[in-house]
Amino acid sequence: MDKIQYSDLQRKLVYIPYRILSANTATSYGVVFTANENGRVVYISESHKTAGSSGGAVTMDLEKLTGTTASGSGRGLLRTKFNLKNTANTVVQKENNSDFVATSISNTIDITFKKGERLGMTTIGTLTAVDDVVGLLIVMYD
Repeated sequence: MDKIQYSDLQRKLVYIPYRILSANTATSYGVVFTANENGRVVYISESHKTAGSSGGAVTMDLEKLTGTTASGSGRGLLRTKFNLKNTANTVVQKENNSDFVATSISNTIDITFKKGERLGMTTIGTLTAVDDVVGLLIVMYD
């Protein structure tokens, strides 16, 4: 079996589906992608079977993890996090530059990643009742 060559992936979209079954437990969230070359996030979606029922905000963010940064301690990439209390079975999409956070240094959208960096999901709030979170992450290698 031949190895995948970077030149085969360059400037192509890579589709990464994700599913979090025990979505009412924070430890169920974490790394969904490890980059084997430099690239950028171009799209992410989220839907959940059962909405959260906690009184406070219940959200999910896409985070970039560099070096040995632990899951949950990375840099959030979404300007507006996914609301896990939204209507169940509704797909929410993030695909425009305005959906992603700008860096504090250059005020440019930073959705890039380098070889070896990871992308993961992290949550804020009490995840009571949240169940079966699914979505699609699309990246493009430079």
